[in-house]
Amino acid sequence: MNIVDAIAPIIENWDIEAFDDEARRINPATGEENQYFNIGIFYQLGSMVDQAAFNLSSAKERWDKADAAAADELERNGRDSSQWVILSARAAQQEAHHANARCLYEVQVALFNSVSGWTWASGKQLKSDPYGRKWYADEKERRQARRVNQPEAPTKDDIKARKAEMMARLAG
Repeated sequence: MNIVDAIAPIIENWDIEAFDDEARRINPATGEENQYFNIGIFYQLGSMVDQAAFNLSSAKERWDKADAAAADELERNGRDSSQWVILSARAAQQEAHHANARCLYEVQVALFNSVSGWTWASGKQLKSDPYGRKWYADEKERRQARRVNQPEAPTKDDIKARKAEMMARLAG
């Protein structure tokens, strides 16, 4: 499968009005990345990749179980077992489901990487997070967390100090 051919029509029809103006990428007050920059695109495409990753992981588990059951039946009763014929056909079917899930996952990752401006899982495939689901969950949390450069509300001591300063200016 050619992934470029699969996603090119989507990109050609993508409504670019969904993107934030590039000037909003960096917060001018802090110089930091704007955590909300193109957040809608991040969620829209990221959730599709996350779902495809879940399906791929589940398909791999089902394939492994079916393969193990067929191998176990073959070892116990040989190729003449009607149960082995059924289990080996089920394992082949689960392998096909896995191949389809991998294909869809790769298409979704390529679409995410091409359109969103981010790279899925930062381009890394970790043994502990082979399909980037933890990376996505962490990124969502990071983008949802409100960044505050100072406390949201003044403390009682701050208020007392400010009032004392105002009184001093009034008296002065």
